Amino acid sequence: MATLVSWFLDALPAIVAFASLIVAISLALAASRARRAGWRAALGSTMPDAMLLVALGAIAVLTLGDPMGPQPDRFNLVPFRDQWWALQGVVDPALAAATLVGNVLLFVPLGAALAARHLEVGAGRLVLWAAAISVAVEAAQGLMNVGRLADITDVMANTAGAAVGVALWGAVVGGKSSKDERSV
Repeated sequence: MATLVSWFLDALPAIVAFASLIVAISLALAASRARRAGWRAALGSTMPDAMLLVALGAIAVLTLGDPMGPQPDRFNLVPFRDQWWALQGVVDPALAAATLVGNVLLFVPLGAALAARHLEVGAGRLVLWAAAISVAVEAAQGLMNVGRLADITDVMANTAGAAVGVALWGAVVGGKSSKDERSV
């Protein structure tokens, strides 16, 4: 567990720097849009884009950056292999559980951002888009050979996280559309 927390804390400066850049660009874009339609509409049309870019940036930093440690192989197509190994005492159970939960949590913001950005698209399609992004990330991990494991369990956990994010966004906005604000 300490390894996972350490890994996240090591990546935090890069995430904050990237998010700060996106916020600065988004505020400039919102200011430009506000001249035509007012601040409320400008922020309503700019924030979903900013949320999406920050979510994607965080995923890239956390999944394609420095690895958490050596991997026994580059690709794993056996679902929940690490969790099974944890039950057998082969790997640290806390790390196996934290990695699974971390992969779910990593894609919650992406699911919410996709739902905020693409109001006209159904939840199922948004979750499929997030699953495709997860597959692309996992393929990159395996193909880039940077000490990362491309893992089918991660795709499943990421997709579940995105589904939670889409559902949370729907619950927060209550099905209200800000389509008029987004047309700025």
